[in-house]
Amino acid sequence: MTLSEARAAFGEERRKKNNEYQRNHLKKYREAWQRDKAEVDELQEIEDILRYVTRTCKGANNQRSGLHAMKINAHEHAIIQAALKLEGARSSRELFVKICNEVIKKNN
Repeated sequence: MTLSEARAAFGEERRKKNNEYQRNHLKKYREAWQRDKAEVDELQEIEDILRYVTRTCKGANNQRSGLHAMKINAHEHAIIQAALKLEGARSSRELFVKICNEVIKKNN
């Protein structure tokens, strides 16, 4: 086996182990994440969302779960929803880009 073949085999094995770990992690926390996220998603008024954020402050470091690259817990989801409503942003991406632009302008 050549060095490049060994590296490829090692990379494939590492990828498989990582994918398995991620699947198990998602399964482990999915139910609680979905329940808490559903509660946040039902909140329509900014005051209700801010009350949820205050109420769940102790859970700010709870296990994070979710889809794609950004893993968040329900407390963080509520904070994001509050910021979206307060800023009138249509998406977390839009809000994130706006905040990043503000940081750049402030520091230039």
